[in-house]
Amino acid sequence: MQFVQGFREIFEGVKYDTIACDIYGVLHDGLEAYPYSKDALTELKLRDEQVILLSNSTRLQDKLDAAMSVKFGITTQHYSELLSSGLLTKYFLKDLSEYLKTGKVEKAACHATVRFKGKEQRMDPEEFAATYLKQGKFFLAGDPDWQEPLYMPCAPTLERVHDWDQMEFVLLGSIRGLFPETKPVNPFSAEDVRADYKPLLDKCLEKNIPMICANPDVFAPNGVDENGNIRLLICPGFVGQMYEEMGGQVLYFGKPFRSIYEYLIEHKARKPLIEEAEKIGNGTFPKRIVCVGDNIATDVKGATELGLDVVLILGGVHWEELKGYKDEEDLKTRVKQLCKKHNSKEPTYLMPLLRY
Repeated sequence: MQFVQGFREIFEGVKYDTIACDIYGVLHDGLEAYPYSKDALTELKLRDEQVILLSNSTRLQDKLDAAMSVKFGITTQHYSELLSSGLLTKYFLKDLSEYLKTGKVEKAACHATVRFKGKEQRMDPEEFAATYLKQGKFFLAGDPDWQEPLYMPCAPTLERVHDWDQMEFVLLGSIRGLFPETKPVNPFSAEDVRADYKPLLDKCLEKNIPMICANPDVFAPNGVDENGNIRLLICPGFVGQMYEEMGGQVLYFGKPFRSIYEYLIEHKARKPLIEEAEKIGNGTFPKRIVCVGDNIATDVKGATELGLDVVLILGGVHWEELKGYKDEEDLKTRVKQLCKKHNSKEPTYLMPLLRY
């Protein structure tokens, strides 16, 4: 691990083709932009660096672009492109729809990672559809304003239903509560979220219903409380883990799972990178993409498992665990402990906040 203040120090030693940068916890905390993030993106853009925002959000690029522009002043002029787990979920649902129409999937756009009883394996859309779908009916546990773009292009082949007895799978998109219009849930209270979602999960377990989780994040930073401590917003991955613990089957897209990195490399990286990967083999890729993120369980774990370099931003979701370190060695010891806790390899670089 190398402690750096910004990308200027990194570029003194190595050159990358692509910077795959997380959004939540790196560019902003949900309420306001971090102090140097916009300037860092500006400087990287001026130096012709390819910056692709890599997000576990369920929203697609148009909505994320608009939200960041209005709320944080970060516009499409600051980055090259945006890839979200929501986009992969949309592609997966589209392939499910194709299977229901034709009985096969000609060329799957992506795959999911399914976690079940402590085991993890790849699942393609054709296998999922053949195993679970007859009518394509699903229950949305999320926000229609955010998740409709994921499934509406598949209507009426895939049909959203409210009756739990009709559903064949659950699309888990955001934490608003099962009945947000009449009984919204507090997304900062683990106790409230568990109580609200458990009846649905009990029903799913009873009927062997799989859950498609469009955002694997468990927590995300969201401003600070009255004591100055970072508030952690509960994310869909929290409910996904609940269902796993109960014995249910959950399909994930986004970080730390392989599909989003493979999609990034195959569709966004330059051709020489893919050619070099074929020479290396073993499912790893040459270190010409550097990922940037604040979450060891998702950003660091996902990137390092594919052999990619990664910058851990210290001011995000782990800030409460890392702040107040005595010196650089103390900081590295704490990061190593967190990596061990989350079964992750260590990051390549440590950076307090995103800076050039």
